[in-house]
Amino acid sequence: MTRPLPEPVSYKANPLRKLRYVWELTGCVGERSGASRSQIVLDMVRLYFRRGLGPLAYIEQALWRPQLNDGDKLRALTCREYELRIAQLNPPGFHCVSGHKAIEAALLRQAGIPVPDYLGYLHEREGVGFAGERLTTLEQLTSYLQGLAPLKVCFKLSLGQQGKGFAAAEVQVVDGVPMARDLSPGALAVPLAEFVRERLADGLGEGYLLQRYLEQHPVLARFNPASVNTLRIWVIQGEAEVRIRGAVLRIGRAGSLTDNTSGGGLRSVVDLNSGRLGPAGYASLFSEEFTHHPDSSVLIEGVQLPYWQEGVELARETLRVLPRLTFTGMDIAIGEQGPVVIETNEHPHRISARNFDAPLSDLLDPERELPDAQNFR
Repeated sequence: MTRPLPEPVSYKANPLRKLRYVWELTGCVGERSGASRSQIVLDMVRLYFRRGLGPLAYIEQALWRPQLNDGDKLRALTCREYELRIAQLNPPGFHCVSGHKAIEAALLRQAGIPVPDYLGYLHEREGVGFAGERLTTLEQLTSYLQGLAPLKVCFKLSLGQQGKGFAAAEVQVVDGVPMARDLSPGALAVPLAEFVRERLADGLGEGYLLQRYLEQHPVLARFNPASVNTLRIWVIQGEAEVRIRGAVLRIGRAGSLTDNTSGGGLRSVVDLNSGRLGPAGYASLFSEEFTHHPDSSVLIEGVQLPYWQEGVELARETLRVLPRLTFTGMDIAIGEQGPVVIETNEHPHRISARNFDAPLSDLLDPERELPDAQNFR
């Protein structure tokens, strides 16, 4: 019986705790990859002395994979090197462009990039509706949404990450009473004022971007209709062209409104040449792989994504209009009429590089050519 993976530890953990984790994990890696624990440990020690690459970075980037040769491993990045490289590609003074959802959405709309319809910005001081209405209190928001009903609306914390604070509801006026139904499966309609108070009050100080809920393409909705299942595309701008470094489709689990892998969602690597999906799995090191969605039983592996080439071109064009940002992990949804940018991420988690079968330093080199096709897991 294969031993279970140990619980991950933080880079800030006690050194003895980290050593124990590395020792336990190398045993698991050896069992599952066919390499011996001693080989993996010696490889870690060699890279530490040659490159300063610590054991946790070695594990995070899965450098034991047989498709990585010695040169590939030497081009891995330490955590500090990754941070420095991101700062070079995306000057910190411009992170506010993609770091604040309302600012980013406004910029992309102005540049003609397709994004979900803007409805307003809720904030205790700066809140404003589409036509200049004040949206600084929950009462003002309730009245505003009642005037827009019927509609489906989503609320995104302006600085939220990994789906934190996300909410979505269908708003209708029933017998003169404004009602809201959370879009989570099985949710019942409640008075709009109650929904707003319970779901949005805690984020009033940070602020919410209000957008019309995007109806995704039926091909993606079949996987999990509760979540808008989005592409995460790594895209980087060189001197002459914008390059696509890799893409995964994130797919939510039953009952979840979000597709984030950090929240238990699935990921399926996309073949860059064809736009076809590989098998699905979790974001963990040794995930079970699924040809079909484990909840809906809908086929995933081999499915052709609709509007794939249009999505790739949209990713390239979007990066071109972001001031001084030359690399991003871009989230794109596929609507019924084509691709739509959900948001960009100027500092995507480096762990995503495990999906793209290339050293992290290669992925973040704007002028380096890499094979177009990604290997399915």
